[in-house]
Amino acid sequence: GADIVTISALSDNRLPDDLDGLYIGGGFPEVFAAELEANVSLREEIRQAGENGLPIYAECGGLMYLGRSICTAAQTYDMVGLLPLDTQMQGKPQGHGYTIMEAAPEQPWFSVKTEIRGHEFHNSKVINVGANLKFGLIVKRGHGIDGHHDGISYKNVFAAYNHIHALGCPEWAEGMMKLAALNRQS
Repeated sequence: GADIVTISALSDNRLPDDLDGLYIGGGFPEVFAAELEANVSLREEIRQAGENGLPIYAECGGLMYLGRSICTAAQTYDMVGLLPLDTQMQGKPQGHGYTIMEAAPEQPWFSVKTEIRGHEFHNSKVINVGANLKFGLIVKRGHGIDGHHDGISYKNVFAAYNHIHALGCPEWAEGMMKLAALNRQS
C-alpha cells in the first residue's frame, strides 16, 4: 500500500512533498562525508522532519548520517544533527557478523521482545552520546552501539547499526506503515 520514492542525499536539495516516512539505508557515508555535509538544505529538512515526528528508519550509515558529525582521521564533517551523538571512524571493524537483537520497550517500531535478526559491519563507533538517549534494541548476538544496546529511539526515529533481515522480521515494515499512517493523520 505504499508508494516508494527514491531520493539522493548527495544530489536532492529537499525532501519530496507529502512524505509519510523515510528509510535511510546503510553504506559508507564517511566516503561521501564532504558531499553530505555540503547538502545543508536536505540535512536541515531531514532534521526538522524528524523533530516534527516523521517516521525515519535508519540503518548503519543512516545512523551515522542522522548524528551530529562523522569524525575521520583527517576531518570532522557535520551531518543531520537529529540524534545527539557523533561517530568516530576506526581502523578496524567495531561490529561484524550476524546479529540477534530483542526489541526493548523504548521504541514504537516493534512489539516488546520481538526477535530481530540481521547483520552488522561497521568501522565506526558512537561517541559523545547525549543524555537521556533511549535504546530500542537489546543485543543478544553482535555488538550494536555499545556491546549491549542498539537501535536509538527518538520520537518516531529508529536508527541502528543493525541491518535488519526484512523477511525474517516483517514487523519493521508494519511498524513503518503504522507510524506513517499516524503521521499522515496528524
